[in-house]
Amino acid sequence: MAKSYKVVFENKMNMDLFCEGYARAKEMMAERLFNQEIECKITHREKTEEELKSDEELKKSEKEVI
Repeated sequence: MAKSYKVVFENKMNMDLFCEGYARAKEMMAERLFNQEIECKITHREKTEEELKSDEELKKSEKEVI
């Protein structure tokens, strides 16, 4: 066990590189979430009156069938 502890302490992690990588990962995640929100806003649109009427008719016909 003494050897494993020695190896861990000899190979210390460079915290500057870790912090830079962590900051970059957080930045990429925020950018990705932001892009997804924009994509959702672009792809989602309000239905027109004609589409709403056709949806209502479909629901009524489904109820009649059941």
